[in-house]
Amino acid sequence: MSDNESSRDAADHVSIGEDFDVARFARKFQLTIPEARQLFAKYGNDRAVLEREAHALGSRANGNDTTD
Repeated sequence: MSDNESSRDAADHVSIGEDFDVARFARKFQLTIPEARQLFAKYGNDRAVLEREAHALGSRANGNDTTD
């Protein structure tokens, strides 16, 4: 395994134990800290899944739900 694979794996995950990372993630998707923590608790630390779910949650919270 090369060093690039380790770096890529780290980039694919969010550090859920660090308050700074939780706050940054919440701010990026205009979520509250508790909302971000709920996403981490439910989906783990896979960045792709978290970003997809955060985007969906942010859209619903802002009244942009397109599932009419």
